[in-house]
Amino acid sequence: STFPPASSHLIALALKRVTGLPWVADFRDCWTYDPLDEALTRDGLRLQAERAVEARVVREADRILVVTEVARQDFLGRYPGEAYKIVLVPNGFEPTSPLPAPLPEGGGGEWERGGGGARQNGSMRMVHTGTFSRSHPRRNPKGLFDALRRMPDAPELVLAGALTEAEGEMARDLVERGVVRVVGQAPRKEA
Repeated sequence: STFPPASSHLIALALKRVTGLPWVADFRDCWTYDPLDEALTRDGLRLQAERAVEARVVREADRILVVTEVARQDFLGRYPGEAYKIVLVPNGFEPTSPLPAPLPEGGGGEWERGGGGARQNGSMRMVHTGTFSRSHPRRNPKGLFDALRRMPDAPELVLAGALTEAEGEMARDLVERGVVRVVGQAPRKEA
């Protein structure tokens, strides 16, 4: 089962109880730590109730997958007895994807790897897959866009995911300068 939504974990919990089959609970985002639903940060009673349900999911699932080290550390701190089953699988991990051919000694060719991105003819390209505030109300790309504006030789930023209207407006000047390229939603393999 995959979170969000929380209901997928609740359905999986019920199915595990009925069938006895193994269950992997995948947390693509945090449920109660840095919640997607801002109401959880304001409603202590609801947060307490959802933490209890989250704890049941963590206890009863056979494996817990998280996509960030921050999420893993949160779960390890709150559920130390379940540490053996909490596994970090970062976003974008594809064990069956073919790896690029190794570069000859000293680089060579048009592409070079390193520095957290791919370089073509000396410039870096970064790719952000997913969304900002569409998936989390307290996240937005403003800081990233501001940093790109201050860089004299800014890398290209490719945004493979949906932007809100406000986020698109924030990026307008960078798109016009060719620093940001918005490709929108893309299939996982393409992204």
